[in-house]
Amino acid sequence: MRMRWVLTFKDSGAAKARLVIIGFTDPDLLDLHTQAPTMTRRTRQLLLSLAATKGWTVLKADAKTAFLQGQASQLDREVFARPVPELAEALHLKHDQAVRLRKACYGLVNAPREWYLDVDRTLKSIGLERLVTEPCAWRLRSAATGKSVGVITSHVDDFLITGDEQSPDWLKVVRAFYDAYKWTPWEVNTFGHCGVDVTQGLNRGFVLSQADYVNNIDQIELTPERRVETSASITEAERSEMRAVLGAVQWKVYQTGPQHSAQLSLLQSSITLATVQTLLDVNKLVREVHSYKHLTLKIHPLCLPDEDELLFVCWTDAALANRPDLSSTGGFVVGLTAKKLLDGQSQQVNLISWKSGKLPRKAKSSLGAEVQAMSEGEQELMFCRLQFAEMTGETVDLRDYWKAVNSIPGVIVIDAKACYDAVHKGLSAHASGLGLKDKHGALELMTLMECLEAGRTLVRWVHSEAQLADALTKAAAKEMMLRVLEQGEWTIVHDPQMVSAKNRRKLQKPTFESEYRLPEHQDASVLFTAEFVQKWTTRFTEQMKLW
Repeated sequence: MRMRWVLTFKDSGAAKARLVIIGFTDPDLLDLHTQAPTMTRRTRQLLLSLAATKGWTVLKADAKTAFLQGQASQLDREVFARPVPELAEALHLKHDQAVRLRKACYGLVNAPREWYLDVDRTLKSIGLERLVTEPCAWRLRSAATGKSVGVITSHVDDFLITGDEQSPDWLKVVRAFYDAYKWTPWEVNTFGHCGVDVTQGLNRGFVLSQADYVNNIDQIELTPERRVETSASITEAERSEMRAVLGAVQWKVYQTGPQHSAQLSLLQSSITLATVQTLLDVNKLVREVHSYKHLTLKIHPLCLPDEDELLFVCWTDAALANRPDLSSTGGFVVGLTAKKLLDGQSQQVNLISWKSGKLPRKAKSSLGAEVQAMSEGEQELMFCRLQFAEMTGETVDLRDYWKAVNSIPGVIVIDAKACYDAVHKGLSAHASGLGLKDKHGALELMTLMECLEAGRTLVRWVHSEAQLADALTKAAAKEMMLRVLEQGEWTIVHDPQMVSAKNRRKLQKPTFESEYRLPEHQDASVLFTAEFVQKWTTRFTEQMKLW
């Protein structure tokens, strides 16, 4: 196989040169195992929430030339490479001599997997257990209590390390892991991870920002003449650029920008039939992302007297047939908070997972769409509960994983009254097919109800203007998500009469503006509404002109 130099230049001015094998020419290409897991966003958010709640410090570790530190895993197959002139000279090789590869070096398709397996062996050898729910996370449990005293996660060669610094066993493990590899200096308090700038404050909470990343997202360039051709189909070159821009925005949305999820998802569905107007909409989204680039995602230290006071909440919502092919959009957001949220008290919420996307099946009614969205949300809620339980020390038995799930309570919040009524009546109180015309939806709802019962998951109803997941299905509904990102708090107000948002306005009942005020310690007369945003933006613009 051939090899070549890859030169990398960083913003700081530092430069790096690395020899890389042209891996696609590997003679065993089709027979090699190449799957290598990477840490998910869910795992990162759960890890940071665990650290913040327990008051642990998070360390960031980056292994130097990681793939070259692994074992000599390629000796069981004869793999050779043609050295570049600089390497041949350094090894005093003749012009026609090749080199044999001992390790899975950079460029080989199985290199990430071999590195992962080496890390897994190392962490297990020093006493850690790999999680069942996350192959890129390992925990250390106390022999006395069975609770976790530390967790290590990996994303290829980047590691997040957190644990109880008062535990001698944990300190011993950290030292052993440090001695196992060569590292760049470990970072604390402020570090970058997967394109996200992470800062841990004195209160042990975290702030996640991507302002620098957003600065590199550019709009699609259009001439003035092209801009007015709004109904014209785009060219293949424009379509390619559109995909690239939306892909860049997607990374921001996936990591720290849930408020843009719905708009991004709808635009991605328009790529194949895009017009110039679609390109203008993409540029509008890019401008919005830039305008909110300094809005951060926060992980709060949920300072509770007992871990049993923790609660996972999932808000789910759906928008019927709002896509070009009449498919529906579903969305959910899962947060970790305190049980007092269910009592109507405003509580800090750590966003763990969110999604906006096309529902798998076209819905005949809004109920059918809501059931699909609720089903997806329930599955994510279940898995968040399961993984966090395992991360904190619970044993996960795949034959009866509900036991671990039920160790942490969960609740689903919906705004579909018909769906809420069907769930609370129970399976035994319904007619055949739950009495629904949509039999596919009925079957899915029946399955969902069984899962809710097995997980002891509560279901709460709120009107649509109090539905946090509304921002994940409708492009214009950002206010509530922005409030959570700004203030970090939310509340669920119980309405025994279950009056919809539309009827609440008719009856002059309190709606979002009056029920969901800012926390009491702030100015309660300032409401985060569209009117407030417009007023604040105007004042800010005027002030900028003065500056």
